[in-house]
Amino acid sequence: LFALFPGWLNSLPKSGGWLTSVKVVLGFLELAMAIKFLSNADLVMHWGILKREVFFGIWIIIGVCIVLYLFGKIRFAHDSPVKKLSRGRIVLALIFLAFTLYLVPGVTNTRYANRSLISGFAPPLNYSIYGTDAAKGVEADVVNDYGKALQLAKAQNKPLLLDFTGWACVNCRKMEENVWPKDEVKVLIEKDYILVSLYVDDRKMLP
Repeated sequence: LFALFPGWLNSLPKSGGWLTSVKVVLGFLELAMAIKFLSNADLVMHWGILKREVFFGIWIIIGVCIVLYLFGKIRFAHDSPVKKLSRGRIVLALIFLAFTLYLVPGVTNTRYANRSLISGFAPPLNYSIYGTDAAKGVEADVVNDYGKALQLAKAQNKPLLLDFTGWACVNCRKMEENVWPKDEVKVLIEKDYILVSLYVDDRKMLP
């Protein structure tokens, strides 16, 4: 944008304490994204170290740190003292505070645990410290076994619903956590189909 509109560079404030604050906030956000990508690896490799509630807990801690930093309650050695909170800094802190509060139900085992705005970024509902029963969505009849699903479909004389999904697939998770659990969709799938979920990024060796 600055290349297209060079004149905008003149409107920027001079580098100083505000730029340090930007770098620190971006550092916290980068840490949150690092946790997200570590979570992808954890899911694909089945390490079991970043369960859904652990993931949310870490993101909540990072969110709290960002809010406290923006309000001047946390300072680092290279920070200038915050003499007065600017309007923009307060607004940004309140946005991060609202998002952090939005994440809190994610650590619970309630119907509010499904945080639909970030479906796919957090681990799936069934990857939980509360066990697989924490998931309230549509459960696949067969996972990662097309042959077994086909036999089941023939035995029950039902069409086979192939779900090509992935542990690290954001769009897949959005569909599975926000569309399939809707009553009319859930009943249709469970009554009329044999659902097989094939995880294309799973690292488990298959025969």
